[in-house]
Amino acid sequence: MTLRSTIADRDIFVNPAIINFSRSFNDPIIIDEAMRKAHADECYLNAIANADKGDFARAFELFVEGNKSWPILENASAMRLARRKLGVVDSLRQRVAELEARIESDTRRFTDMAHEYTSLGDDCRLDDMPLPAIANYDKALTLLPDHVPALYGRALAYMALEDYTAAISDFDKVITLQPDHFDSLVRMGLAYHNLSDQHNAMDRCLIALDLSETHDYPRPLLSTLHSLLADIYDSIGDASSAQHHRQIANRLKR
Repeated sequence: MTLRSTIADRDIFVNPAIINFSRSFNDPIIIDEAMRKAHADECYLNAIANADKGDFARAFELFVEGNKSWPILENASAMRLARRKLGVVDSLRQRVAELEARIESDTRRFTDMAHEYTSLGDDCRLDDMPLPAIANYDKALTLLPDHVPALYGRALAYMALEDYTAAISDFDKVITLQPDHFDSLVRMGLAYHNLSDQHNAMDRCLIALDLSETHDYPRPLLSTLHSLLADIYDSIGDASSAQHHRQIANRLKR
C-alpha cells in the first residue's frame, strides 16, 4: 500500500490533553512539588506508625519534617487525625498518674504491714522464740527487702540460734544500707569471733571503734565493744592490748 501524496502537518490531529502533557511533563516546578509531596506523605505515614508504637518524640519530628515539605496545617481531615493520635498522649499520661497513685498507695500499705510484722518479730525474739521471730521478719522483708529493723531483728534471732553465718549476712546488709549502724558492726564482730575468724572480727570492731570517736553512743554499748576487743586480742595472743580494752570496758560499766 502506498500513499497518494506526502503527509503534511495539517494532516496530523493530536488530542489537546496530549499537547498539554507534553508541555508540562518536564516542568521542574511540577516535578519538585511531586517530590516534596511524596516525601511528606512518607513522613506522615512514618509519623503515624511511630505514634502507634508510642514513640511520640520521633512521630513529632517526622510530622514537622513532613510539614516542611508539604504543609497540612490547613487540611482539616489530616489535622483531625493528628489530634486523635496526640490524644493518646493524654490517655497515657492519665494512666501513668493512676498507676503512680496505686503504687504509692501499695507502698504505704506494704510499709505499714512490714512494720507490723517486724513488731511481731521483735515481740517473739524478746520472748525467746527466735524461730517465730524469724518467720515474722521474713514476711516483713518480703514486703520491704531493705527494711533495716527487720534485717537487724532477724540477725539477732540468728545470733540467739547460734547461726552466726546467717546473722553475719543480715548484719552485712544492714551495714550496707546504714554504714554507721554501730550495734550491727559490734555484733557482727562477735559473730565472726564466735566463728574463730578473728581477722574479720577485729576489722568490724575497729570500724566501730572509729565511729565511737565521732559519735555519742551509750556507755553499755561501748563497754560491749571494748570487752569484745579484749577477747579478740586474747585469742590472738596480745595480752597487753586485751588488758587495755578490758580496763576501758570495766571503766565504762561504772
